[in-house]
Amino acid sequence: MNRPGPLVNGTLLVFLFAGSLWAYPALPEQIPRHFGPYGQADAYGATTLLRWMLLPIVAVFSGAILYGSGWLIRRAPEGINVPNQAQYEQLSDEDKRALAARAQRATYWMGAPLLVVFGAVQVGTYHVATTPATALPTAVMTTMGGGILLILGIAVGLTWWMHRRVRALAEADDPTS
Repeated sequence: MNRPGPLVNGTLLVFLFAGSLWAYPALPEQIPRHFGPYGQADAYGATTLLRWMLLPIVAVFSGAILYGSGWLIRRAPEGINVPNQAQYEQLSDEDKRALAARAQRATYWMGAPLLVVFGAVQVGTYHVATTPATALPTAVMTTMGGGILLILGIAVGLTWWMHRRVRALAEADDPTS
């Protein structure tokens, strides 16, 4: 796993935790605990360290799910579900391992935009808590939307690439083609 994805994700997670802990002492007695679909704060709660750090904690669990999924993909490439499943099952173990490694990297890279989304929400929550604003700033909403689109783009891109790659490998292995 000597790829840059885990380093980037680890760095983002450290910034999320460090920034949250750094900002905690400046928070008022009440902080937003929920935002509506348009970024409007619609529920507030008492400021506690646990409530403030809940988002970074959820980010750790979300990242663990991604990394656990990536680990499983890499450890059991014969059991993954891919486009062209019948063709995939006919591939060599070496080809399956190479495809699984690519899927694992893509899964790990989904963590970066996910952590950026979590960071944006935390920054936006801090902003609403410490200023007269009652809604998340446009930059935060844009960052959140962009992060979600990037995660979707990675998933769609991996699916598209996997479909084409499995087909190409199957055709290369088929002596009748």
